[in-house]
Amino acid sequence: MPEGKLHEHDFNAALAEAMKRMHADHRIEFIHERVGVLKPDSGGSSRRVDVLVRAESLLPVAVEVEYDRSGAHPDRDAAARLGLELAGDGRAIESAISVLAPTLAEQWKDHEDAVSRLVGGAELQYAVLERSHDPTEHLRWPRSGWLTGTAQSLAELAVMVSVPPGQLELVAGDAADKMRGISEELDANLSDDAKLRLAVAMGRPSGSDSLNVVGVVWLNAFLFQDRIADAHDAVPKRHDAKPDWNPIPQLVEQAWRAIRDIDYRSVFDPAVAALRIVERDLGVRLTSDLLWRADLIAGRVESGVLGVFDIGGELFQRMISDRSEAASYYTRPEVAEFLAHITVNEQVRLPRSARALALGEPERLGEVFRIADFACGTGTLLRAAYRRVRALARAAGAKPEGLAALHTHLMEDGFCGVDISPIAAHLTASGLSNIEPGADYRHTNIGVSPVCGPKGATGSVEYLATQELADLFGFEAAATGAAPREGAEADAQGLYAPDERFDIVMMNPPYSRTRGGQALFDIAGATDAERRKAQKRAAKLVQGTPANLKAGLAAVFCELARQKLSAGGRVGLVLPITAAASPAWADIRAMFETHFDDLLLVAFPGATRGGDKTLSADTAMGEMIVAGTKRSEPRADLSTLDIMTVALDEPFGSIAVAAETGRSVDAALRGREERREGNVTVGTAVTGRWTMLPAAEGAPWAAVGAASPRAVAVAERLTRRGEFMPLDADEPVCEVAMTTIGDLFELGPTHHRIGHVAGNESIGAFELWPITDDLVRSDLSLWASDAEAQTMLTVEPTHYGFDVGPRLSAARERARVQLERKQSRTNGGKPSDTDMAAALAEAEAAERARAEAALAETRRCQSTLFYQRGMFWPSQVALAAVTAKPVMGGRAWCALMHDDPVVRFGFAIWANSTLGMVVHWSRAQRQQHGRSSAQLEGIRQMPCPDLNDTSTYAAARELFEAEAELLRTPLLPARDAYRDLAREALDDAAARLLGIPDAAALRDLARNWCCEPSVHDGTPPV
Repeated sequence: MPEGKLHEHDFNAALAEAMKRMHADHRIEFIHERVGVLKPDSGGSSRRVDVLVRAESLLPVAVEVEYDRSGAHPDRDAAARLGLELAGDGRAIESAISVLAPTLAEQWKDHEDAVSRLVGGAELQYAVLERSHDPTEHLRWPRSGWLTGTAQSLAELAVMVSVPPGQLELVAGDAADKMRGISEELDANLSDDAKLRLAVAMGRPSGSDSLNVVGVVWLNAFLFQDRIADAHDAVPKRHDAKPDWNPIPQLVEQAWRAIRDIDYRSVFDPAVAALRIVERDLGVRLTSDLLWRADLIAGRVESGVLGVFDIGGELFQRMISDRSEAASYYTRPEVAEFLAHITVNEQVRLPRSARALALGEPERLGEVFRIADFACGTGTLLRAAYRRVRALARAAGAKPEGLAALHTHLMEDGFCGVDISPIAAHLTASGLSNIEPGADYRHTNIGVSPVCGPKGATGSVEYLATQELADLFGFEAAATGAAPREGAEADAQGLYAPDERFDIVMMNPPYSRTRGGQALFDIAGATDAERRKAQKRAAKLVQGTPANLKAGLAAVFCELARQKLSAGGRVGLVLPITAAASPAWADIRAMFETHFDDLLLVAFPGATRGGDKTLSADTAMGEMIVAGTKRSEPRADLSTLDIMTVALDEPFGSIAVAAETGRSVDAALRGREERREGNVTVGTAVTGRWTMLPAAEGAPWAAVGAASPRAVAVAERLTRRGEFMPLDADEPVCEVAMTTIGDLFELGPTHHRIGHVAGNESIGAFELWPITDDLVRSDLSLWASDAEAQTMLTVEPTHYGFDVGPRLSAARERARVQLERKQSRTNGGKPSDTDMAAALAEAEAAERARAEAALAETRRCQSTLFYQRGMFWPSQVALAAVTAKPVMGGRAWCALMHDDPVVRFGFAIWANSTLGMVVHWSRAQRQQHGRSSAQLEGIRQMPCPDLNDTSTYAAARELFEAEAELLRTPLLPARDAYRDLAREALDDAAARLLGIPDAAALRDLARNWCCEPSVHDGTPPV
């Protein structure tokens, strides 16, 4: 090699220095080719690693450089390092990174030149290798090709892969089991008064929950104490409090108060409050024992190799009980990392932040860069966003002192985090503080906004009408029995969130809605009256906005994000997948299309019943991601708007995979130019697909959750333009007159009005019983789906009913209560017997009239045609069914009423053809795996052929006269449509009905559609 050119050894040294400089975390070492770091081999010879990444909280990661790119096995050296152990503590290398040096690296001048180029963004290619269960094999990702990045992204990746997949769940599960021992001890020994005070202090209305979280806040305090002790001489490490460390409560409290007084009140207030309550009730000895146990758990956690993961947040989720009731699900760390990479990206239009970078003052990002999560939980999304902001600052040249200043600015003014749980908000502040534990701050904009209560508070929903909320919770007050902060003191703790203030809003809002026995604010400890008051308050707050309470709180938080974002700001949301299709979400979809550019919709079509593809913890429901950039002015014309929908094949196995997938999706969004579809790749491995969806003006985003856009494209072309264009065709082959079910039919009532199955709550006109014999009965109902019995389009009724008559007792009770309340408001007395008798008689008469009218209306709404409300493709055969005689609908089937049997017959053919099922699947809600559901309004808006059209009606009449046997031909389940000869006959009839020249196009469509995971539910076509 010519003199003055770079040798491989020098390149490795430069890479280690560049990675260290760009990652800027003094707790992480990047060691270059040092002898003695690894245990020697069996022969006693020393072994080295090109660059070894290690820290106390990480498993070691080997970085091996392939300097000569002509080698046939570039991964060989990296693979050889897997399983090697550190000489000191014996920790094994579980992950290694194979790096291809830049092509012209050997022509760089020297070490300094190499460092300068690497810090300046010289392109590197690399891949991750991981140990597998088979010691002779290893796992590689990407599966093919290479990741592309810089020394900074390589350093970030090395830290990410240092934590084995599943490690957080393993450590948190072990810690939670031991934490329950502390809560059981507290439960057995604390007085009822102390338990009540702890419940107040911890903000948990459930006594068991408050005892559970005591251990969490103590553990969190112990862990944070050691991390901050390195930066503050006045703070002792927890084992330095006494020579033979014994956590005497007074000494622990002194240490925690000292840290709190440095400005970490939000981190240590709850721990001090809980400690004071417990010590006063249990005394020194037993409290010391409990602290000792928490300290032992902290030691196990510290040895648990968690890296960027936050144990406090994970433990809190495991130790509380009411999340599913409130439909509040915490974001998986991997999903947070992905969301941060597509939301906080290099191209985000943030003028104020861009100026700071252009001025060469990246630390000033914190002064102007503002990030909000108005349902922050334990801060998972805010931490992920913070890591991305730090990465942007480092890439712009921020030094350690600049990152410390960035931290202070963000903690004091950049972050806004609000939650209904005081401990969750505490853990948010703690987790953010821990990213830069040596940097102080005076206050935070992270706190608590309660819900329900005597005034019917609505939490963050209040921000729709205000710029600031008071953080009314005081841990110190709860511990001492003093009154919570009020007045000026409460105002000083306000949570400030003016409209159009924030550059980034990332949220996974609560999904709760009033339906199925759940309330909008279904919070443990709240009374029914408080919940009703909060719901009434929320309804008032959303008036005049696109938010619809029928869609639930998540829709309200979407509107809140729009209001609080500045022009050019980015939004990133985790939402229930019903947001893509439900009619209740139509105005919110239109809001996104009108007010946002660069709209991006992401889902996992391959979701399984186990919930392993969901985005939030502890829920198996379908979910999606929405991201976009807020416009300065609303869009007047939607005709030119395209929305990118992304279907990802697999869940994120780690935060590293999530980060790289996020980079790939973001690159596809920014670099697509005029393309309409493409693959999402990591390296050269395909991990998903993207397609551009025209704006729907509030109509369903049909492609969300679809693995392939092709079947969706056929349905969308038909329903939006009235044109049938076969798969892969360049032009439509025919026009079809289209309408909606609601315009073609009168829909029967919901099952609530029809009645109830015997033994359930008495509602509706009838008490219904399953038909178990051949007796002739009246008031029959097609109430339920039965995959075993309903194997063709013609089905039998499933239930018969008894008229329940007027509900006189309930009517009299309502009248009595109303009259007593009225009289009490008027003069404070009781109504006279005469007045009461008159009121009861009037109520009885009104109830008899109501019941008679309801009975008549329910009997009038009988039909022989019914539409499935919750079609389960893997087992059910009929989307629309017919009965021999008119009957009522029910819970599973909605009656479609039309006087003309030709129209009813034609619709049954259409709905059960492949094309009809694809249209339903594209527009219905796919929240449950294998099921496409539609509420009454969704059915009303469902597209269908206009059977009143002259030519379509004529074709329907021909079929009605010649193909009646189609209604009585057994069918395979819908997911097997591609191989069902009976379904093929239906497709032939549907082609004749619609004027499609070649029915083979529907068979091609059937095979494509049956490959959709949301259709086959794990059993794809063979």
